[in-house]
Amino acid sequence: MGQTKIKDIALRIFAVIIALLLWVFASTEDNPVETWEISNIPVTLINVDSLSQSRLVLVGDRNNYRVNLNVRGRRRDLQLLRTEDIKLEANLAGANLGKGINPVLVEVKDKPANIEIPDNQPLFINVTLEELVEKDFGVSVQVTPPEDKSYAAQQYTVKPQVVTLSGAASYIGSVKSVVAKVDASKATSDLQVSMPVQILDSKGTPISNRNIECNPQKVDISVPIKKAKDVSVNVQTVGKLPHGVTLKGNITASPSKVSITGSDDIISSIQSIDTVPINLGDITESTKKQVKLIIPDGVTLLNNPQGVVTVDVNVETTTTKTFSVQVTHLNLPDGLKAEVLTNTINVTLSGQEGNLNNIAAGNITAVVDLAGAPTEDGEYEFSPSITYPPSAELVGVSPQKIKIRITKKQG
Repeated sequence: MGQTKIKDIALRIFAVIIALLLWVFASTEDNPVETWEISNIPVTLINVDSLSQSRLVLVGDRNNYRVNLNVRGRRRDLQLLRTEDIKLEANLAGANLGKGINPVLVEVKDKPANIEIPDNQPLFINVTLEELVEKDFGVSVQVTPPEDKSYAAQQYTVKPQVVTLSGAASYIGSVKSVVAKVDASKATSDLQVSMPVQILDSKGTPISNRNIECNPQKVDISVPIKKAKDVSVNVQTVGKLPHGVTLKGNITASPSKVSITGSDDIISSIQSIDTVPINLGDITESTKKQVKLIIPDGVTLLNNPQGVVTVDVNVETTTTKTFSVQVTHLNLPDGLKAEVLTNTINVTLSGQEGNLNNIAAGNITAVVDLAGAPTEDGEYEFSPSITYPPSAELVGVSPQKIKIRITKKQG
């Protein structure tokens, strides 16, 4: 019995070993060891700040470096592997780096224990470096004005007025301006805000702050908000127009209204802003002049930093014009004949040039009244009566007298 029991136990152990070997064989066939290529594994750059010691800087996004890596393991383990399970680093410190494209060794810092990395595949990434440049830029402020037109934003103050940008030479060279924006659309009182700056290129497009370091990144801005209103411009004049020069229409200013701002008690009493007087005695022709405005104390002009308006003075000069006018007669007594020996005369009128240009010879008459004319045959001199438009004045007639031959009718 003892030996039979021992044989039975031995057979059972042998069966277990056979089963185990069969399981191992089956497992190996179903889950073999394989080598796979894993794509786009992120590479972490370390000691990037050390580049500044060599006056160099990284170009591009430091988080955008990836490599493909061959890994070895069981199929099922490989199927579960994620790119973030493998930690890769590239150390920029101590490497012999310079401007341009530099190959940098990539090291495997962490991986799953059931995954192997073949030793025969050194990994590199290419990093592009440029000269580190620093440049100061003045900060301009863009203020969105109050929506309520009875308020206005005054001249802002910004501290600091200058920020320092540092980065790759190509990035700094593309910077056109540095701005900070303040929204005063709802403001009815003074604003004190701290705002981040924006870095803009020549087209006004923001440049990513990841590529350029700004110091400081925020600026303090003060924007006074005061009452505002529109008032008319009053053109002041001194003297008189020269003789022969007359005003044509009104003297006008452009713009005819200006916006002013200040404390409520000051601007509430202002209805117009005067110009510096212009001397009419100096005007001999139509002219436009840039004239300064007289700004009261405590008042500020909006949207007119020069404080000037264009004054338009339209004038006409008095001139003369001579017309050749046909002479006629009337009221000739019965039994007489009349022959006008001086058929035309010259009539000279004076007036504004525009008015004279609208007058034709047909608008002027030269008439001799022969009522009471001599009854004896002969040549006689008469003074014609001249009529002309009321927009002109008579200067002279030449000749002043005309000759008419009068004869008796035969029969």
